[in-house]
Amino acid sequence: MLVSTRLASALIAASVLALVAACDVGSVPLEGTESDGPDGGSADPGPDPVGGDTPDGGAVEPAACDEPVATQESGKHNAGEACLNCHVGGDAPRFQVGGTIYSALGGGSPVVGATVRMVDANGVEHVAISARNGNFWLTEAVALPLTVQASSCPSTLNMVSQSTVGNCNSGGCHDSDFRIHIP
Repeated sequence: MLVSTRLASALIAASVLALVAACDVGSVPLEGTESDGPDGGSADPGPDPVGGDTPDGGAVEPAACDEPVATQESGKHNAGEACLNCHVGGDAPRFQVGGTIYSALGGGSPVVGATVRMVDANGVEHVAISARNGNFWLTEAVALPLTVQASSCPSTLNMVSQSTVGNCNSGGCHDSDFRIHIP
């Protein structure tokens, strides 16, 4: 009984699918129009509503990646540590933003020559390049919050939310359990 019920259900589903697949509503021209479109409208779809007339039909292009930048900068010290715990003045150079980029979420190898793009609250783009130990930093003033993207071909990753602090490796941000990483 159970087998015949399943078989009957499968046959009904296949029949309905065949009827739907065979159905062709075709063009429905409206009286008084000279239309070629399937809904009685123009066959010309008009401008692309997604973001401009693109040759590929409006597909959103992925963000371009930045080629790794050759650098001799060592990054000095303390990769993975919270940079702004020390770099707030005094004897250390003053940073506005600082962090470390790794090859994996849990750490891994430092990513050398990655481009870190930050657009601040005023729309100004700031760019930092990661050093040989993965450290990156900015010394120029920035207006928080920041929209951040890290890139090193073939990977480009955007931060999922805006950064409201410049101390990227600090607890609660990108500490040892949740590293800035590409890919």
